[in-house]
Amino acid sequence: MKLYRITAYVGAAEESTIVQWVGTQTDVKRVLRELIGEQNFAPSNVECDEVEVPTSKAELIAFLNEVYQGV
Repeated sequence: MKLYRITAYVGAAEESTIVQWVGTQTDVKRVLRELIGEQNFAPSNVECDEVEVPTSKAELIAFLNEVYQGV
């Protein structure tokens, strides 16, 4: 399943302050508009990545454990 991960930073990239997952390009546009237009994040501090998320239970658990390792 394809999802989009939007990350907004304050300062250096390792100082991530917001991570939001959405499922459509329409939602990507809306969230980018909110982050840049309403919350005043610099466009250069907002990133969007397309992520293929597995849908089987075992693969999804492995994916989540990898993504959230150390959180």
